[in-house]
Amino acid sequence: MRKFLAFLRKYSIGLAVPFSILYVGLSLYLYFNQDQFIFYPMPLPEETRVQMQRQPGISPLLLKADDGVTLHGWMHHTTSGASKRPVILYFGGNAEEISYQVMEFGRLSGWTTISLNYRGYGASQGKPSQRNLFRDALTLFDYVATRPDVDPRCIVTVGFSLGTGVATYLASKRPIAGVTLIAPFDSFLNVIKKNYGIFPVRILLKHPFESLPYASLAACPLLCVIAGNDEVIPAECSRRLVAAWKGPAQTIEVQGYNHNSILSWPGLWDTMNHFLSAIKN
Repeated sequence: MRKFLAFLRKYSIGLAVPFSILYVGLSLYLYFNQDQFIFYPMPLPEETRVQMQRQPGISPLLLKADDGVTLHGWMHHTTSGASKRPVILYFGGNAEEISYQVMEFGRLSGWTTISLNYRGYGASQGKPSQRNLFRDALTLFDYVATRPDVDPRCIVTVGFSLGTGVATYLASKRPIAGVTLIAPFDSFLNVIKKNYGIFPVRILLKHPFESLPYASLAACPLLCVIAGNDEVIPAECSRRLVAAWKGPAQTIEVQGYNHNSILSWPGLWDTMNHFLSAIKN
């Protein structure tokens, strides 16, 4: 027994050094390369650009950020002739070029949808980060609210996945009339613990997207749609966000859909239309 314990002490100490070096090395790798694990900038294919410009009611939107970066997106009018339109601001996922969803929002009649690709996505310039996504959302709202064809009292926001963090932040900083969050999270830290929990992610993470403090300040109505089979964002992360929401909140958990397929749930658009109609009226 003594020989066995001596053997363990000898080789455990010998193995501890290389394992410690490996652990520190991997931690540093994750820290310096985390942007490529969080953000997946998607280009704007030329055929998509042409298709969007041919769609009735859709026009390109260029917006200059406060640091001079040019952001590109689309504006989709589903009605004509109205002097003051209600507006949906859409914030997409971390691997989403938003053109397709802008077209999909045409299902919500009576609303104008406005969305910008994040920095580095689509035809937008710059580099994505939590700070940049947040401040660009404020710039977009301030621009939209001053347009003569927009009703500033009826600007709502819709966020999917990563975009729920942006939408929640915006709702805490500006007079948003209502929020729809699809596959939301309370904290990006809690999401990545699932796969990277052995590393000190709280220290390493540069883009924590902590939504709970902002949810506690958001007094507008909330519609939260949770995918019952979400393999990316645990349902408890979404529920904690709803529990922290300051304003009235309703939750729908859809079984049989995962993180990405929830956007193709047939009831999504009717559910959103019912929620948004109550706000508009």
